Amino acid sequence: GDTYEVVDSATITLLVSPGFCDTLYHISVDVMDINHCVTSDHDSIVVQDVDAPMVTGTIAVNNIEGCMGDFSEVPDAFETVYELADYVEIEDNCSALNQLQLLYSADTIGTCPTIITRYYNLVDQCGNVSDTVREVIIIDDNTRPLATPPYSIEMNVNDCDISSAPDPVTAASGLLDIGF
Repeated sequence: GDTYEVVDSATITLLVSPGFCDTLYHISVDVMDINHCVTSDHDSIVVQDVDAPMVTGTIAVNNIEGCMGDFSEVPDAFETVYELADYVEIEDNCSALNQLQLLYSADTIGTCPTIITRYYNLVDQCGNVSDTVREVIIIDDNTRPLATPPYSIEMNVNDCDISSAPDPVTAASGLLDIGF
């Protein structure tokens, strides 16, 4: 499209902006000097987006006081790129945030504590995948069992002989043995 008038020498700069994943540009340059000598050059340039989205920062570990199997206090996983962007910085050289796809998976291990690890990746329009962002949630029961005194345990000891009394309770499982 563009025509340049050149006298004896030429410097031609073509600014190429990445489009979608693979954009092919055909370039033809014809240069004529003051003596009407002409030289031509033709070239093709393929512009490719091979850079994955960049994620900077980490998500702090979320410690939740809770009981085994109780996930009521666990926050929902991020469902959009914008939700994830509230916790980490996200950049891509070609795709806007609303053009990135969010991939999600999770693992849950253990019972006390229970550790939920969520994995997030971003995919741009050209299929480039970001490094993994991890979200770790630890659910642990750190509250001791509570028994409120006074305790009332009645026992019938046969023949008033102390030797027939049960042994003192030294573990929680022993309380079940005496009906507590």
